[in-house]
Parts: sequence; C-alpha cells; structure tokens
Amino acid sequence: MSVNYGALVAVVVLALAVAAVAVTFTRAKVSRPWRQFLERRAYPDLPHTTNARRGWTFVCEAFQCPYCLSHWLALAAVGVYRPIIVSCGAWPIDLLVSAMAIVALSAWCAGLIFRALSTVPAVPRLAGAQLQSTGA
Repeated sequence: MSVNYGALVAVVVLALAVAAVAVTFTRAKVSRPWRQFLERRAYPDLPHTTNARRGWTFVCEAFQCPYCLSHWLALAAVGVYRPIIVSCGAWPIDLLVSAMAIVALSAWCAGLIFRALSTVPAVPRLAGAQLQSTGA
C-alpha cells in the first residue's frame, strides 16, 4: 500500500475547510439567521406529518452539530475534489476512506477552534447611556 502524498495534503486542507465551515454554520453569530430559518421550517407548530417537514428537520439537526455537519461537508468535498490517499482498487471505498479521514481531522480541528475561542475574553459592551454621554 502506497500513500499518495498530494492527496494527503489535499485531505488536510479540506479537513481545515470543513472544520471552519462546520463551526461557522453551527455556532457563529453570523450564521444565526440561517439556523433560525431552518428551525422555523423544521419545527413549526404543526406536527411532523409530511416527508418535506422531516427533510427540514434532518437538515436543521445537521446544522446544530459540527460533527454531524462535517460528515456531509466531507462527502461533498470528496465528491468535488476526489482525493484518494490510499488505494485498494475500489474507488468508492478509497473515496470513503478519504472522507472519513477528513471527518476525523476536521473534528480535531473543530476542537482546537472551540478551545481557542473559549480562551478569548468577551469584549465588554458599552451601555446606551455611556454611548450618548460620549457623543458617539
């Protein structure tokens, strides 16, 4: 078994991208409107009786979990870039191995992102009265 180092570099880069996108979509304030839109579509007051509603529920739940979302993002990335790290001769298995490598590396990278963000102190916000008294 030989390792394709070009594909290995591609998998590492794709894992970094998958981790960043997964954390951004599932946790960042900038994507909160998107998550709220999905929640409104998936969890209205009506019971889940249609297949369309179940589909929205599935998508909404994927966008609440970075690890869950990373699986779908990794499969999409492998579908586009087709990196094959190791080859057994069956390309679907080879691509699945690459996708799972991307998921594993992206989970590790997402953990680093969460750890880095948890050590950043919150920026204090000025009260409205303070803003008016300074003329801002």
